[in-house]
Amino acid sequence: MAQVTETTTLLPPSPPPRTDAERPSRFVIVLAAFAAIGGFLFGYDTGVISGALLVVKEEFDLSSIQQEWVVASATAGAMLGAMTGGYLNDRLGRRLSTMIGAVVFALGSVVMGFASTGLCFNRLFLIRQNIIV
Repeated sequence: MAQVTETTTLLPPSPPPRTDAERPSRFVIVLAAFAAIGGFLFGYDTGVISGALLVVKEEFDLSSIQQEWVVASATAGAMLGAMTGGYLNDRLGRRLSTMIGAVVFALGSVVMGFASTGLCFNRLFLIRQNIIV
């Protein structure tokens, strides 16, 4: 009877251990973490829109296609906002772009605050148009 002296394995050989030059830097790890958080927040916002869609559908009597446009508009707005933010960062710098974003956010918050008290932006706009005409 012959003896088997050689063993075969089905698994590939393990790779050599990584050196320090091959490991990702702290900057890359932090950058990946922030990108992941951004993805989670975008998913959360999509969920919020889905929940708000029930009320919006009733309030504006939307059809199925109009509801799809509402949800798609949020995604398109996020895309345009990211593109605009990148352009502003390139042209104006990070600090000024952040300040502009903060002002836009604050103005949006004020408009949203008026919307819940009956002084909706659309009503103010319509009143202004009637006075001008």
